[in-house]
Amino acid sequence: MTTQLTLAFKHRKPANIDADARTLVTLLGLFSDWTTAAQVRACLGWNDRHIRAAAEAADGAVLSGPGSPGYKLTANATPEDMGVVATLESQAKRMLARAVAIRRMWHNNSIEV
Repeated sequence: MTTQLTLAFKHRKPANIDADARTLVTLLGLFSDWTTAAQVRACLGWNDRHIRAAAEAADGAVLSGPGSPGYKLTANATPEDMGVVATLESQAKRMLARAVAIRRMWHNNSIEV
């Protein structure tokens, strides 16, 4: 019989993140193309982490990711823009595979101790 170890990490989201997501969506609605992080910083005074958190909290309304030129409303995305989603999916698969390998290694080592 094997026991699966689960770790419950508490993820605290800022209290105003939903309002920030709406603010970001409103700002991006003013532009039809990609908006750079520098442009968002200039308009809203947020740092990059804050921008990413608001984009994540927008529940899919904001398109962004590794290699993208910035942030864009998903509603304005072209089929070419949606390549960002494939990049996110690929990155997620690699990260999950790494997490599984780390957990497996730790579990195997902890049994031998």
